[in-house]
Amino acid sequence: MEEMLKQLMDEKGSAWVQLLEDRVGFGQEQARGFLSGLADSVQGLFKEGKLDPSSLLGGDIRSVVENLDLAELGATVGVDARKAEQGVEVVTPEIVNAVKQKMGQGGLLDLLGGSGGLGGLAGKLFGK
Repeated sequence: MEEMLKQLMDEKGSAWVQLLEDRVGFGQEQARGFLSGLADSVQGLFKEGKLDPSSLLGGDIRSVVENLDLAELGATVGVDARKAEQGVEVVTPEIVNAVKQKMGQGGLLDLLGGSGGLGGLAGKLFGK
């Protein structure tokens, strides 16, 4: 799964950077750094059990926003917590949709029903 996420970043990262630039007002380097920081932060939330993969795949991005340290995430690229929140709200659905398209419905069901249940899904998604 980690390889798939790298592939998605290669395929769609430029579009996600552009989205952050256009809709949130990030600079290009800020957007790149933000995407990297967001990925690391979300991975940490999964490892700590603070984020439910099935909720995220179901479109619940509020759980991401509520569990992230937005001030810290924003500070890494020189933006405030509100702008970081806007970035999360704009780009997270795009990333989730890309994962869904890449895996297809069958792949998602296999992950959700696979060994370890939701914990197994988090592990498969983020190398836990």
